[in-house]
Amino acid sequence: METSEQAREIAAEPGPDRRWLWTAGQIVAAGVVGGILSSGVVGVLVFFLMTGPVILLAALAFAIGALMVVAYVTREGSPLTGAPGGRVLWAAGVLVLGLVNLAVGATVVSKAGLHVGTDTVWGLLLSGLPFALAAGVWAGRWTSVVSLALTVALVVAGCS
Repeated sequence: METSEQAREIAAEPGPDRRWLWTAGQIVAAGVVGGILSSGVVGVLVFFLMTGPVILLAALAFAIGALMVVAYVTREGSPLTGAPGGRVLWAAGVLVLGLVNLAVGATVVSKAGLHVGTDTVWGLLLSGLPFALAAGVWAGRWTSVVSLALTVALVVAGCS
């Protein structure tokens, strides 16, 4: 009998807080998805100029849907992603802030004279970083503070 009681006591004890793993996974996944999505931004803009807003709306819906999958899989990574409505807000927030970060980051890379467009690996890494920073902003706790500080530093570097 003591063994079953001990097993129940052990099961009832809280384990170590592993929420940071979910947050890290969410940030990395958002960066990967954002890097993949950002490779199609120029194509979407070209089709937008040729066909009008229909392609832009379809691309936005696809991007938000892809980021919602990330939010669903990593529900524990952010306070927003715990509920279905929050996942939509998180996905839209990551997309908007990620695209702003991507535009500013492109300006910073251009001003620095870096030629990352010729290197696929660096291009994918640098195009995913703005979306990872955006996901970090919505993660809560210290992750938000650090990501917001890095985002502001990126914007300031791009504007100066």
